[in-house]
Amino acid sequence: MASGKKNYFRHSFFAVDDEKIQKIIDEMGFEGYGYYFSLIELCGRQCSDGPKNPIIFHIQTIRKVWRKNQESAKKVLRKLSESGLFLVTFSEHSVILDIPNLRKYLGKYDSKTPNEIKENKRKEKEIKGRKKISHFFSFFALT
Repeated sequence: MASGKKNYFRHSFFAVDDEKIQKIIDEMGFEGYGYYFSLIELCGRQCSDGPKNPIIFHIQTIRKVWRKNQESAKKVLRKLSESGLFLVTFSEHSVILDIPNLRKYLGKYDSKTPNEIKENKRKEKEIKGRKKISHFFSFFALT
């Protein structure tokens, strides 16, 4: 973030209607929905310098975010994987996630430059000035 870049992940307004997401919700309730998108956030952090796939995590990283013990976290990962949204491979202390659509979730934008901030403030003042003039003329139209 020191570079002035802001990272985020794209989230469709219709994600809840996706067949695979519906499968997660049917299996785990909306808690599964939260697990999935928090996992996407974690993956996004790993991709802040550019997309990577697959992504390797120490199981403790996921466990801490989800506030679960190691076996429960693995169980959730298996259930999420059954939806078909990603593949999971376990090793002794790590998890490998292969998320084919991860790239579509990633986004980045630049912070505004000082000139852009000044331009926005100028436009705001201009709009406020127009509103005042508009109210002035509407007052006289009523009388």
